[in-house]
Amino acid sequence: MIYFLIFLTVFMHLVLPVAFIFWIYNAKPEGKIFFFSIVLLTASYLTFMWLLGAGWGWVGVFWPPVFGVAFAVVLILKVRQGLPARWGSDKRFKIYFASGLNLVLSAIFLANIPTFLNARDYEEPALELEFPLTGGTFFIGHGGANKNVNHHYPVKAQRYALDIVELNGFGFRAGGLLPGAPESYQIFGNEIVAPCQGEVIAANGHLTDQRAMVTDPDNLLGNHIILYCQGHSILLAHLREGSLKVEVGDTVSRGQSLAEVGNTGNTTEPHLHIHAILGRRVEKDHIAFTGQGVAMTFGGRFLIRGDKIEN
Repeated sequence: MIYFLIFLTVFMHLVLPVAFIFWIYNAKPEGKIFFFSIVLLTASYLTFMWLLGAGWGWVGVFWPPVFGVAFAVVLILKVRQGLPARWGSDKRFKIYFASGLNLVLSAIFLANIPTFLNARDYEEPALELEFPLTGGTFFIGHGGANKNVNHHYPVKAQRYALDIVELNGFGFRAGGLLPGAPESYQIFGNEIVAPCQGEVIAANGHLTDQRAMVTDPDNLLGNHIILYCQGHSILLAHLREGSLKVEVGDTVSRGQSLAEVGNTGNTTEPHLHIHAILGRRVEKDHIAFTGQGVAMTFGGRFLIRGDKIEN
């Protein structure tokens, strides 16, 4: 399963974009309709993956602009070489069928793009918070106001939850595609700070950090802290064993150090999970499932998948 996940991520994010761009470069003069169907399919797939691909932190966040430039250069070269003189082709059935298939696939990819454009359409009012991580470049792996960019969205309490990773200087979230050791992930051990002034109403820090892809569904939240701020309960989950610096009953100020990012609970790799619900609640089912999820903004910014934060 792990190897299939790695293969699928690399294939969709790297192999297919390269193959599509090379297809344009190597396209034979079979008529303008066929050529432009290839161009449209390539452009729609590159746009689809750039906006909705969840694995850019795995393979490098620099790739989408690289593919965009490569696409533009190859297209310019083909136009300068000269496009086919005719719109059609002597190989009518084969070419028109292939062109029609390209257009259908293009329509499928293009139809999903509005879901990304609508991903910032959250329900008002939002809870304004301070970003809970500092000292790095952070990447939103899951987040936004629909299920295509946020796998938490169908769960009422987690509707606006964020999964946050950190990027190293090369634009990767870890030293490798899916290393097992949590220490190999850039975010592991990163300091977590209080996103608001409030009270610690729940805290757990005794669970042992797991290797990547080893989940603990019996302890869904892992090591965690719940803060009560401005009439909302804010969950910070999957914290590092023994890193908690606060306990239940403490009052914390905005920006105060709370704990470190770990890999505990129902998580596949080190990251910080944060979401907010309405009211003062600590019960696991309510905080994780049945509570009323509330949108969060950070410096007035509602974050969605693919956003980067320099903090």
